[in-house]
Amino acid sequence: FFNSISKNWFGIDCYKEMIESEYNNKFQREWSGFYLEFLLEQYIADHHLYDIVRYIQNKKEDEIDLDLYFSKINSYGDLKTHSSSSSGVLGNDKATIEKLLEEGRVYYIVCNHDTKLDKDNNFEVTTFWNQIQQKEDLLSYSNKMKYEVNLKSYYILEINKFNYKYVDVYNQGKNSDGNPRKPKISISSKNIDNFLIHAVEFSHKD
Repeated sequence: FFNSISKNWFGIDCYKEMIESEYNNKFQREWSGFYLEFLLEQYIADHHLYDIVRYIQNKKEDEIDLDLYFSKINSYGDLKTHSSSSSGVLGNDKATIEKLLEEGRVYYIVCNHDTKLDKDNNFEVTTFWNQIQQKEDLLSYSNKMKYEVNLKSYYILEINKFNYKYVDVYNQGKNSDGNPRKPKISISSKNIDNFLIHAVEFSHKD
């Protein structure tokens, strides 16, 4: 999959591609992560890989919130994007992960990238994103919007009952109704080697 895709993504081009395909997450603010999911879903379908891996996004209450199911090893996983400047990989619902680890393992496929921010590039992606949705404020989300993403590597992390002790807890704060949000797991960059089972650096020949 990673050999088949471009390693340099420009926000407007990615939005246009997802919009043209009527992708359900075509207008998400954090476009790079959803574009990666979009490409993987297409790849699975085009290569008829459902007997190996399935995309099973389910965000309903009390359901498993991981997006990937690896049929042959009966394990769940998730696709993550990770900025080179980030301190760690944000994971999924803590209670869900702990429940899955009672019977097996969880796998994260992490795509590591460098990022150029839109605020340093005349807000081009921000303006496009707001215009295409007919928003009045053309600079909405301008401080965090990504302009361009350059993929550097990918790696696979395995979380199991033995290395789970190296996982951190990320508390998300409170919902609009004042109730606390469910905590998620987080894997600090300094602890990644405790989970790492495979890694590949990209050559950027494309």
